[in-house]
Amino acid sequence: MTLFTKRPRPAARTNFGKNLTALLASGQGVAMAVVLQEILGPPKAKKNANAKEQAE
Repeated sequence: MTLFTKRPRPAARTNFGKNLTALLASGQGVAMAVVLQEILGPPKAKKNANAKEQAE
C-alpha cells in the first residue's frame, strides 16, 4: 500500500471538483475507474483527431 504524505490540498471550487475530490478520497474512485474501463473499454478519442496537418 502506498502512503502519501499529509499536506494541505487546495479546496475544490466547483461542484464537480468537490464531488471528484470526495470520490477519490473515499477509496472507491480507483475501483470505479477499473469497472468503467472494463465496461467502456479504452478511450477511443485520439489526440488532435480533428486537427488539420500543418504545411511544412
